[in-house]
Amino acid sequence: MSYKIKIRKSTIIIAASYGVGLAIIFTLINYIGLNKVFENIMSRMVYQLFIATFILDIAGLLIYALIWYLLLIGVESKVKFMTSITSTWASIFIMYLSPTGVVLELLKLVLTNKEGKVPIGRGIAALTMQRIIYSISFISIAISSYIVVQYRYMVIGEAIGRIIAALIIIALITAIALIIVGRRTEKLEMIIFRIYEKYQNRIEKMMSKYNPTEVINSISSTINEFKNSFKSLCSKKTILITTFILTTINWMLNVMILYVVLLSLGYKVSIWILMLIMVLCEFVQMTPIIIPGMLGIIETVMTATLQIFGIPLEISGTASILTRLATFWFDIPITAIAASYYGIKYLLKGVIKED
Repeated sequence: MSYKIKIRKSTIIIAASYGVGLAIIFTLINYIGLNKVFENIMSRMVYQLFIATFILDIAGLLIYALIWYLLLIGVESKVKFMTSITSTWASIFIMYLSPTGVVLELLKLVLTNKEGKVPIGRGIAALTMQRIIYSISFISIAISSYIVVQYRYMVIGEAIGRIIAALIIIALITAIALIIVGRRTEKLEMIIFRIYEKYQNRIEKMMSKYNPTEVINSISSTINEFKNSFKSLCSKKTILITTFILTTINWMLNVMILYVVLLSLGYKVSIWILMLIMVLCEFVQMTPIIIPGMLGIIETVMTATLQIFGIPLEISGTASILTRLATFWFDIPITAIAASYYGIKYLLKGVIKED
């Protein structure tokens, strides 16, 4: 009975958060003018170009899976590329149904462990390196786009400059912190053991159903596996360089989607400006707002920033809505295929066990 109540609560939360996001989108469309949006889509848009955005989005999803696949190879885990695709795509789908993006990384780790038989320690090492590479790629794109736009196209306002600087600092701190964690895992292990020794009686009471010694040993084994896998991955320069290039390409595919959408509406905007806009959208993604995929928020920010760079409201608003149609809304049915595969598979396993 309590399980059913939990399901209902989670469903209500998801529905409510989607409702808020959709309300923001409808408000944005109303502000732009529904007739203007439809007019741009029906009369201005080149449909052949817009269809190309779906191809770019699928390419991005495949590259994202390939990055994960290469990093798993780097930690000496033999997995099929198809397992990489299904685990990453299923986690993306669940992220779109969740008010937080943290579930993306956790679910990807769990599914890879279950399907690919990748030990948790190795999976965490691959995940840590992926975040480091992503942060470095983000820093390079943020700095290069800011410099080019600032000195070639226009003087960027102080507020935007501060946001970019803050994002770069956050990304840099994240990368450094993760590198330190990867290199100094013995300190983490010492902290865990000290906490266990200090609160041993309380911990043993809380974990009365389990063997506390076995749990601590399991944690210690996972930490050691993480440490060895991370060091091994750091020594594989070819994989690191390849994944960095692929991560940057993945970034650029998102930029290209917005570029092609604007082009289909008859506006050619500098790639550098669009790179900077995507960096600002990343700032929004980092904000802890409980709306799946930042639905409505991203569209509003994208519209506002395109206006700052001289794109008319009706075009910038239409472009932001179409861009999200080619990414967020298109991703949902595509990644749902992988999610349904896991759902059916594990459901059948449960039925077999009960029988």
